[in-house]
Amino acid sequence: MTRNVPDPRTGSERDTGRDGGATVDIIGKKWLELTRDDLGALPTVERECSVVCASGDRTVATWTGVPVRDLLAIAGAPPSTTHLHLSSTDNYHVCVRIAAAFDALVAVTRDGADLANGNCGTRFVGTQIDGKQSIKAVARIEPVSIEPGNDPAEQVMRPVTDRENG
Repeated sequence: MTRNVPDPRTGSERDTGRDGGATVDIIGKKWLELTRDDLGALPTVERECSVVCASGDRTVATWTGVPVRDLLAIAGAPPSTTHLHLSSTDNYHVCVRIAAAFDALVAVTRDGADLANGNCGTRFVGTQIDGKQSIKAVARIEPVSIEPGNDPAEQVMRPVTDRENG
């Protein structure tokens, strides 16, 4: 089964492949486009994390996924990174401090259930990630460097820059 989702860079649809989840772009010295199958082929870990939804419901679950720290290393994130700009397939954006994101995962299962079965495919979760930052259907993770005194919220809607392949 193939599901098309809007590409957050262009607004056009892109094919998400046979594996039921959207491609996750990790931007660094290399621009990685990882499918759910690609994520499943990388080493994963389990973490118990709680998520507080917008409704106020708090859920504690065991999430399995690829550590964000590993994804950033593969992509070649700059050492000057202070925050991560993340976006979802529905164009929801968050900006997260790198210190909090290093403990996070791009999860593919929740309590052993594949997230592709719930139509979100992936979820950004971590022990230091609050509910508003725990986005579903991760489409892009981009390291950014924000100077002290600048508001990270201003980075949230920043347009994607040129694609760099290394």
